[in-house]
Amino acid sequence: MLRKKLSKLIVGIMAAVMLSGGMSGVGQAAFASSNASVVSAEARTVQNATTPQEMLTHVKDSKVSTINVTAPIALDKDIITAINSRTTQLTIEVSGNGVLEIPTNTFTQAVTIDGNGQSNPSQSLITIARGTGKTGELLRIANGVQSGVVIKNVIFNNGNDETQSAIIRNGQNDKVTLDSNHLVGKGSLVLQNGALTGFTLENNTLGEGKLLSRQTLPVTFNAVPGPTVINFSGSIKDDGTSVNVQVGSTATVIVKDASNKEVFKDVTALDVMNGTSNRFNEAKFSLDVTGLAQNAKYSAEVTFNIVDEVKNKYTRVQTVNNLETKGTFSSTVTSTGNNSATITLNHGDLATTSYPLTLEVFNGSTSVFVQRDIRHSTTSTSVNATGLASGTNYTYEIRDNANKVINTGTFTTTSSTITGGGSTGGSVTSGDLTTNDINRADIKDVSVSIPVGNTTLANSLRDGRDYKTNIEGVTVTYSNGKVEFTGLVPEKDYRDLTITYTDKDGRTRTVKVPSFKTKVSETKLRQFIVDVYRYSLDRVADERGFAYWEDQLKNKKTSPADFVKNLLNEPEFINKHKTTTAKIEGLYQVIVNRKSDSQGLSFWTKKYDDLVARGYSESMALRVIVDEMVNEQEFKNRVRDLGL
Repeated sequence: MLRKKLSKLIVGIMAAVMLSGGMSGVGQAAFASSNASVVSAEARTVQNATTPQEMLTHVKDSKVSTINVTAPIALDKDIITAINSRTTQLTIEVSGNGVLEIPTNTFTQAVTIDGNGQSNPSQSLITIARGTGKTGELLRIANGVQSGVVIKNVIFNNGNDETQSAIIRNGQNDKVTLDSNHLVGKGSLVLQNGALTGFTLENNTLGEGKLLSRQTLPVTFNAVPGPTVINFSGSIKDDGTSVNVQVGSTATVIVKDASNKEVFKDVTALDVMNGTSNRFNEAKFSLDVTGLAQNAKYSAEVTFNIVDEVKNKYTRVQTVNNLETKGTFSSTVTSTGNNSATITLNHGDLATTSYPLTLEVFNGSTSVFVQRDIRHSTTSTSVNATGLASGTNYTYEIRDNANKVINTGTFTTTSSTITGGGSTGGSVTSGDLTTNDINRADIKDVSVSIPVGNTTLANSLRDGRDYKTNIEGVTVTYSNGKVEFTGLVPEKDYRDLTITYTDKDGRTRTVKVPSFKTKVSETKLRQFIVDVYRYSLDRVADERGFAYWEDQLKNKKTSPADFVKNLLNEPEFINKHKTTTAKIEGLYQVIVNRKSDSQGLSFWTKKYDDLVARGYSESMALRVIVDEMVNEQEFKNRVRDLGL
């Protein structure tokens, strides 16, 4: 009692001295420092735990907001009871060598860790987080916990590194329930070593993370701009490692203009397809954003909110920038002569990124005229195609700088009558190759080597120069008594191939080549190109186009999907396939090289007809279908088989 009175007296005297200004500055500072240390100790809310006893002490202390676990700690009954009894927020940060473990045979009844979460799990009081230097699981359920384990209303924070290990590792226990937990960040909640027999996983919110370590939930997303519209489509599939995507899943589409102003926002329900023995559930959507400006740039964000059959929720976000709406574009044949034609390009609002353009004229499948580097300086540009034959039907195509066809047309040159003794010129015939030469030729898929049996012709070719063919893209050389052609197309009939060259006297000579057909493709990639041309355009490829696409695909300058979409954008496909069924059957042949199955045919024909009924043009509806089909797994498998 005397000691307590003396203490009070001393404190009273010190306080009086301070108030009267009688204590020195040093004394005041010392007192203030001592007092501050007491306050700091009371306010300190971060504690370390390396033993179960330290863990229990800190969990019970409502003033502790964070416990840093740096060593393995077994969660016994007392610790779990204290966790479940918390009334204030607590973060258990597992760092370094730390791990929380529910040990074997410690409990006689089900182990329940309850974060005291409200109806919204994000309001849970308990957070278990990955700390500095921590790899591997944060919570380990040991083998043989026979009583069962229930974990609910807990926030698990795994950070934003999706390569991190799963948070929970389960031993060989068949009574584990994860209910209404919330995963923050990426990565996965549960390490899946095998079958999940006895697991109950429901009502968990996974955000951008995964429920299971083997899960992928692959998302595909496409945006196809038109003149004043952008079609957004996408899908998400169950990958077979977890429960199926269910009705109630949605996609939120937000579109912003170049100034980052939001111009569109909509939530659309995902169309869920039932699974089959060969296909897991899949949810798709297709949405038109209309009323946009022509030739304008936009960005978009699509958020998939996925719900599975036991109400676990996932979020997947896809973004795309530099979407540019297109402008109108047309062309007109303004005049024709007996050996020329004038084609006028009306540029309209075609995106500037499409330039420069190329115009090419064809006689059948043979290119006869090319004008490259067409720029957009005025509202229209006229191109004079020359060197044509009189009274002949021609087609032409206009391509953008990505070699995508944006316009086509046809014309016929006028006929001319030649009177008198015929035509003269500097070209003479010095003899032709023969059928016997062709029979001895080494014919391959994209080249042919023809021995020249005519000695006079062989000598003239040997002494000649400037060898050319009448087919753009096909080159010819002469060496060791043989004419070598390269740049050919597999499985193509060559009936009118000629060689021109300059002989030693400076005269231009012409050599006709008998008909022959190249062999089938020697590589899978070449066969792929041949098949896509055949089924999309109903013709063999032109030589220049075939060589271009082989180079683009082989060197990964263009994806197989973009190649397919480019050719299917041609009007020939729609003109050839008149009905919806014919179009879908054609797409199956082009994209996966087979006939359709009944379920797929029904799905895609309905989707195509629905798009047309909503005001899509045939070409726009086709583009939407193609964009989705090339993202199907079957096409991806075909691409993988090509080695691309």
